[in-house]
Amino acid sequence: MPPCPPAAAPVAAADAGNASASADALERAKDLFRQGTALAKAGDYARALEFFQRSRGVVASVPNTLNAAVSLRQLGRFDEALELFEELLTRFGDKLAEDERTTLAGEMSAARAKVGSVDVQANVEGSLVIDGRQRGKLPLFSPVRVLGGRHVVQVIKDGYASYRGEVTVVLGQTALVDAKLEPLAASGRVRVDAGNLAGASIRVDGAIVATAPWEGALAPGPHLIAFERGDEGSAPKQFTAVLGQTVTIESSLAPLGPAQRLLAEPSTAELFIDGVALGVGRWEGRLPVGEHELSALEPGYLAGKLGFEALPATGGDVTVKLAIDDSHARWRASRKGELLFDVWGGPGLAPSLGSGAEASCATLQCTSDPLALGYVVGARVGYELWFGMAIEVVGGYLSAQKTLTRNLSSSFDAGAAEPVATSYELKDELRLTGPLAGFGLGYRRTFGGVLQARADVAVGALFASASDAIDGTVTASGRSEPVLIDGSGAATPGVDVWVMPQLTVGTRFASGVSLGAGLSAAVFLLDGASHAYGDLELVAPNCDGLDDPAAVDCVPGTRQASAEKAYGPLVLWLPTVTMGYAF
Repeated sequence: MPPCPPAAAPVAAADAGNASASADALERAKDLFRQGTALAKAGDYARALEFFQRSRGVVASVPNTLNAAVSLRQLGRFDEALELFEELLTRFGDKLAEDERTTLAGEMSAARAKVGSVDVQANVEGSLVIDGRQRGKLPLFSPVRVLGGRHVVQVIKDGYASYRGEVTVVLGQTALVDAKLEPLAASGRVRVDAGNLAGASIRVDGAIVATAPWEGALAPGPHLIAFERGDEGSAPKQFTAVLGQTVTIESSLAPLGPAQRLLAEPSTAELFIDGVALGVGRWEGRLPVGEHELSALEPGYLAGKLGFEALPATGGDVTVKLAIDDSHARWRASRKGELLFDVWGGPGLAPSLGSGAEASCATLQCTSDPLALGYVVGARVGYELWFGMAIEVVGGYLSAQKTLTRNLSSSFDAGAAEPVATSYELKDELRLTGPLAGFGLGYRRTFGGVLQARADVAVGALFASASDAIDGTVTASGRSEPVLIDGSGAATPGVDVWVMPQLTVGTRFASGVSLGAGLSAAVFLLDGASHAYGDLELVAPNCDGLDDPAAVDCVPGTRQASAEKAYGPLVLWLPTVTMGYAF
């Protein structure tokens, strides 16, 4: 069965099925139907349903009833779709072709698999209200179909204390409700005078009880009342019936928009419209045209509210979604903890690697002493307890390096009256690398159900490998020659203790995946060993046989830079990005 029949067929069917309708009414119904068909073809079934229902309100026909049912099915409102499919058979059965009846039977069978039923029995002939929507009068001819899940059932009878209970419906099954209503031993009375409300239907606690003017008895306590007369009416209004007293209700009527469903997620939340409590989870009805505020409250969730406008020609669903408050005591019993895994990393920046070469700049002239650059990447496995604290195992890898240029002044004795002055220009390629391993603690807080902040601190060991590749030149007697240190650039191993606090802000999706960005500081606490390098010597000494022992070729070796500390205490600042998963 196509979601939207072609426009030509519905027009003909509407004419054939409603010969008694006026030409103007038929044309209005057709126009509304055509608008609904266009919206349904575009996939906007919520708005399409509004137009099909309005078309049915003008002149009900096979096409607008069928398309309203299909739209309801597309929106997951299978119980309401099934009602309209059944109406097609009972009201328009003689207008359906055999193949249409066969297709309709399949649609109804599929819809029945998506609903359950509530069978309500009571000791009075009262009005049945389920989830704020009146569903008929008791006794029932058959169970009322509803979607699976939790529902609020009310039975209302004038002169009796209303029954209110909750029932959980399983798909394909019927839940039984035995409602016992007790006569009101004590009551308050409510009176609605005629005036501007004359002829308006009076709905109390979701059920139509009378037409204004009216006076009746109600159980003491809070109640909801609303009025409707044609396309005018009022929003639900709360009042309190007082024992032994009569409360007079006054209201004004305003233009109403189409029927709307107001919903809360989760469906157990208490729903409010413009501050008036409507009940649990959902409410259906017409609201005055204009601005409204839908809000909801539920323990364990952050309060939610949503502003919307009821329009003269647009109804549909309005849903307020509540975000979980992770810090609420409600979740302590159910949250036993979860396994976390994340990977993180980022570029690093440090003023110094703490090496002896850098420390020599305090006494020597360093013409270039930039910041150290590097990166740290890591992975973390943790177990997070229900209140947000996590115990973690951390591993990773560090790499940091910098280039240093320094000038050393020295001299050597060439047998002359004065020592021969020498100057060295050295270029140090410093590097610190190694794996990290440790343990940590973390704590996570969620704000607004979307944003989360996480603080972690880890302590562990760095299995370091440090090196300083040194080359340069020496100048004496106006000439320069290259120099080197034997073994420079070779790794000097060591073990250091590190501490890394990390603060991350991000979000966690419903799938368990989390993304975040933050700032860390990798703090390394200990001094490393000294390099066991050789003397600083000429690359190609050529002093033998020279007439001038003061020439640069005769500069002797020196241990000026051969035993410097490989690294020392340092802080590497790290902007980090994190990606994780909660199992």
